Amino acid sequence: MATPGAIDEDKPLLAQLAHLSPAQYQDWLHRTSRAKARFFASDSLEALTHVKWFVPACASGVFAGVLVGYVAYDCMHYLMHSGRLRGRLRTRHIHHHFDDNVAYGISSPLLDVLLRTNR
Repeated sequence: MATPGAIDEDKPLLAQLAHLSPAQYQDWLHRTSRAKARFFASDSLEALTHVKWFVPACASGVFAGVLVGYVAYDCMHYLMHSGRLRGRLRTRHIHHHFDDNVAYGISSPLLDVLLRTNR
């Protein structure tokens, strides 16, 4: 049985932590636990708190890749509108602004090849 203000490790932690004072929380935070922590009483919610070790390292990589891809796309889009980028890609991009049925792939013809909207 837990003492008043202490954490009962046999019960879900989330509801118990909300009732601790800052000093009690710091005390609990720095002591060793004897059991695997359970945060929620609901098995469904609890299942969402468990991930493999590599999931955060992978999520960060995917986020970084999406961010770099977007910055590259945005720079290319700016160059097309500024007139510094010339050629077929710019011509396709200008078509995108004036014809709703072609040039869905703003920075690459790949999407238009797949959708058969090439001209």
